[in-house]
Amino acid sequence: MPKQLTVSKLIKKLDRIFSLYIRLRDSGPNGYGKCCTCGKVGHYKSMNAGHFQSRGNHGTRYMESNVHLQCIHCNLWRDGAGPDYFRFMQDKYGDEVIDEIRANKLGKFTAWDLEEDIKNYQKLVKEMT
Repeated sequence: MPKQLTVSKLIKKLDRIFSLYIRLRDSGPNGYGKCCTCGKVGHYKSMNAGHFQSRGNHGTRYMESNVHLQCIHCNLWRDGAGPDYFRFMQDKYGDEVIDEIRANKLGKFTAWDLEEDIKNYQKLVKEMT
């Protein structure tokens, strides 16, 4: 029987596949997409999946409307480029979704939930590649 992964290892595994899914989702068929905060165009392999609300907030960590293609400069060196990300979110979703994301604070991951999400995103990524 295979050894069961810990919740922390499952989170790391889901982080990787979820990030890949977001970067593919927000890129065109040629693999290139635009940073949601500065507009820089880059290949999904050299871009990040940037969170509007920090991924430290487990309630929104894997919420697809909270995560978008973002260049490394904006995500890391501009600390997520908050004001620009906010404008992007307003234009794309409106205030109602922003309020929903901000209100979603709770989130406790179970191994079962994480494993199911991993399977789901692996399937989605496979369909996209």
